[in-house]
Amino acid sequence: LSGEFRSQLNYAFTKDFLNCKTQSNTNPFSYGIDGDFFFNIRPQSGYRIYGDLWLFASATGMPVEHRFFDPLAQTPLFAIETNTLLLKNKELFLDMNIANTVYLRMGKQVLKRGTTFFWNPIDLLNRERKTFSDPNSTREGIWGLKIHIPWRSSLNWYSFVDMTECKQIENSAVASRIEWVIGNTEIGISGWWKKSFVSVYGGDVSTRLMGFDIKAECSISYGDNRPLLKEDLVSYGMITFT
Repeated sequence: LSGEFRSQLNYAFTKDFLNCKTQSNTNPFSYGIDGDFFFNIRPQSGYRIYGDLWLFASATGMPVEHRFFDPLAQTPLFAIETNTLLLKNKELFLDMNIANTVYLRMGKQVLKRGTTFFWNPIDLLNRERKTFSDPNSTREGIWGLKIHIPWRSSLNWYSFVDMTECKQIENSAVASRIEWVIGNTEIGISGWWKKSFVSVYGGDVSTRLMGFDIKAECSISYGDNRPLLKEDLVSYGMITFT
């Protein structure tokens, strides 16, 4: 059992406050702590249970929005609750293996994808991206099953079935990756597939040349799965609306 905690003190003010045009009671202020509890349990050889529980406690409280739906009026309802303590399960998974040949990880987990430090275009699964200010900070994982089959020390095959917010198995996403080592160079090829979505493929390479670490990665798809705002011109008489 281990953990790490941070203290946060925030105070904001506007230019009008500096010019003595507003009072200090309009300036937002918050103080609290946040951190992670980690636990790593190995009940027996070949098995491991790992978890990351995130905690946030605030002296002033944190506003949390709750959304409801009224079936009688057919309208959405919103309510804001101020909580002084928030808990979130960032990771919780079970590791096991089959004859030390096939390695399985089941549960909520953060996948290690990509060789570069700040931006990982081949990271097609994790919902929470790395932050530029703290790339090593903990992130919230996704629910699924990871399969790892190594071959000697030069070839590894990974597959992952993403079941996050999936109510039907046919709507789950599947990602696969194969990587191999040639000398001091590692090459990886990956892909991502999901029903009614555009398939995405990626590649990465990392090596060391003349004392320098060289890392590169890229992804390619015929289309984009991100929601976009499209501009349509609608003519109504002599007026065109956008």
